[in-house]
Amino acid sequence: MPDRLAVTKGAVAHCALALPLTEGIESGCLLADRPYDTNEIIAATTKLGMNPVVPPESNRKYVRALYQLRHLVESGFVEFKQ
Repeated sequence: MPDRLAVTKGAVAHCALALPLTEGIESGCLLADRPYDTNEIIAATTKLGMNPVVPPESNRKYVRALYQLRHLVESGFVEFKQ
């Protein structure tokens, strides 16, 4: 289940809040959607010891087995909506 949540206006970039939301969290992975696939977020979460798992861009390498588990993120959002 998600540990933190931020609600923003529609015009705010998703990636703008990623780093503040990940500060102080100890986790093995960061499961995120494509807007979070930036060099800055990847570097910061890797430095925190997390394995970033985001939808792959053509220039990114990823661990396929971890990416297949990202349905957990989607399930969390379904719970929020209900």
